[in-house]
Formats: sequence, C-alpha cells, structure tokens
Amino acid sequence: MTTEHTRRISADVADAVTGLYRTAYRDVLRSTTVLAGAADAPDLVQYAFQKAALKWAEVGSRSLDGQKAWLRTVARNRFIDDLRRDVHFDELHFQVCEHYTIAPHNPADVTVARAALERCWAVISAMPRSQRAVAVLAWREGLAPAEISRSLGISPATVRVHLHKARLRLGAEVGEHLPFAQPAAEGTAQKRRAS
Repeated sequence: MTTEHTRRISADVADAVTGLYRTAYRDVLRSTTVLAGAADAPDLVQYAFQKAALKWAEVGSRSLDGQKAWLRTVARNRFIDDLRRDVHFDELHFQVCEHYTIAPHNPADVTVARAALERCWAVISAMPRSQRAVAVLAWREGLAPAEISRSLGISPATVRVHLHKARLRLGAEVGEHLPFAQPAAEGTAQKRRAS
C-alpha cells in the first residue's frame, strides 16, 4: 500500500521542485513569516514544498506566480490547521489568568479562567474557516488588522467584519467570562467622543 508519506517522486519532479525552491523559497518564506512568525515559518514552507512535490502534476502546470500562490496557500492552511490542534495556548492562558486573577494563584480564579478559555476556543473552533483564522491571528498571535489582511489576502474591512462577528458570537456564547476579544481601541475612541 502506497501512501502520500511513502510515495517516491521521480528525478524529473525532484529537479523541478528544486528549481522552484531556489526561485520561490524566499518570497514564500517572507509571506509565511508575516503569518506564522519567524520560528514556525520555515517548517510551514518546507511542508508546502513537500506537498508540491507530491502534487506536481497539479502544481507544475501553473505559472511561477501561480506556484508561489499555491505554496503560500498550503503553508497558510497548515498554519491554521496547526492552530486548531494546538491545545497548549500557554501565552493566552497567562493572559486569561491575568484577566481574572487579583491575588496570585487564586484557585477559583484560575479554574474560571481555564473554563472560559476552553469555552472560547470551542466557540472559535466552530466558527467559519475565514472568521476563525482572523480570530486566531488577532487574539492568539496579536496581529493588527492590517497584518491579518496581508497574511490572509483579504481586505482590512473584511478583517474588521470578521472580528466584529467573532466578538458578538463569543459574547453571546461565553458571556461575562469573556477573557479576550475586547477591542482595545473602542474604549479609547468612546472616551474621545465623550470629551
């Protein structure tokens, strides 16, 4: 039985993918770094090139720009899939604990924070793919809407709409225990309008 992981590629395909790697690697790495960060981007790009080798019949017939776009899409989709499977959320966990904890290590606060975080992630995981990607990039990765727009190839207005809908859904489903997703600028803008 041959699986995608055990299938061998021909020497011609290996040469073609090597040529594409030399030509496209830096561009794909640059855009993937904006999305995933410098630590994870090389692995995501490597994964995309492996997929290209295995699907060369589909990828090889495209223009160079089309091949780069295909690689970026595969890397982006893998990043989003990895985020969905990420159960650690260490950084966000500490932010949630800070939100609830007045005295350090208050067990009740930590328990509420963990439950809220798990509920938030369950709600985010059930969101439509594009909305989920925007929410994760904004609230887990801390990217600004302009960075999310560039990373996902959507307009800044679309990013704002996705964030607004995600906030509403989280507010409705998580309620008062919502540990994040509150727009920082809204409070400032409201104060400015009031003065």
